Amino acid sequence: MLKDIKIRELERRINELERKMERDNQRLEDYFKTNMEIIKKVHREKRDIEKEHYLMIEKYKELIRKLPGQAVATAVKNEAKETFDLIKAVASEGLVEENKKEIKKEKQINTKEIPEPEFKPKQASIDELFEMVVRNGKVKKSDAERAFGVHITQIDEWANILSNHELIEIDSNILRKKWD
Repeated sequence: MLKDIKIRELERRINELERKMERDNQRLEDYFKTNMEIIKKVHREKRDIEKEHYLMIEKYKELIRKLPGQAVATAVKNEAKETFDLIKAVASEGLVEENKKEIKKEKQINTKEIPEPEFKPKQASIDELFEMVVRNGKVKKSDAERAFGVHITQIDEWANILSNHELIEIDSNILRKKWD
C-alpha cells in the first residue's frame, strides 16, 4: 500500500512537471515567434530607410549638379555678352577694318539669344563603381576613390549598398565581385 501511494505521488509530480515544461515550451515558442516578427519588421524598416536614404542622396546630387551648371552658364553668358559689347565698341570706333559684313552680322546678334551651355560635371555613381568591380574582378577602395574623385566614405557607402544587395563582397579595403 505504501508503495502504491508513493507511486501515485511520483506520477502526480511527474505530470505536474510535464505540464510545467509544456507551459515553459509554449512561452519560449511565443517568445521566439515574437522576436522573429520584430527582427523581420526591423529588417523591412532598415531596407526602407536605406532606400529612402539612397533616393535622398541621389536627389541631393541632382540638385548639386544643377546649381553649379546654372552658375557657370550664367557666367559664360555674361562673358560672351561682354566680349560681344567690346567687339561692337571696337567696330563702331572704326578700329577694326577687316570684313565689315561680318561685323554687321555681329551687330545684329541679340545677346539674349545666346543659349546657355549645359554644364554637367562628371559625377561618379554607384553603377560605375559596380561596373569597375565587375570589369576588374577586384578593386582597392583607395583606387576607386582616386578614379571617381570622391571621398572614401562615399566609396564605403556605395560598397555597403552593393554588398547588401549581394552584388559584391567587401574584404577589408578590397571590393570583389560576388560571382565568377
